Amino acid sequence: MGALLLGNAGCSSPTDDSTDGNQARTSVAGMIGQHLYICEDGTKVDVDFLGDGLTLDLTILPDGETRRLISPGTGVPFFGDGINLQIVSGKILILRPDIPAKACRRVKTDASQDKLHPN
Repeated sequence: MGALLLGNAGCSSPTDDSTDGNQARTSVAGMIGQHLYICEDGTKVDVDFLGDGLTLDLTILPDGETRRLISPGTGVPFFGDGINLQIVSGKILILRPDIPAKACRRVKTDASQDKLHPN
């Protein structure tokens, strides 16, 4: 009977959320909201809120690396590896030890594509 249990322990059914390597990823799994920001220096930032709202993916547009940040609770800053983010009155403050703090304002959703990706 012990061998039967061990044999079944390694098996799992395939999941539907696996992606084909040839498909372009168009959305982040578990994303509950997306906000776009423009910073004082003109930098464009994409913030994807995940799961329960205490995890986010921060990406500097257009080609920046995506960084995962986590907050221990509502109203508390988000912390990541070498980068923190604080939300204050609908604006964000990006804090890194190697550069000055960066304040960014949210771009309205209906016009965000035109402002972030001009023709």
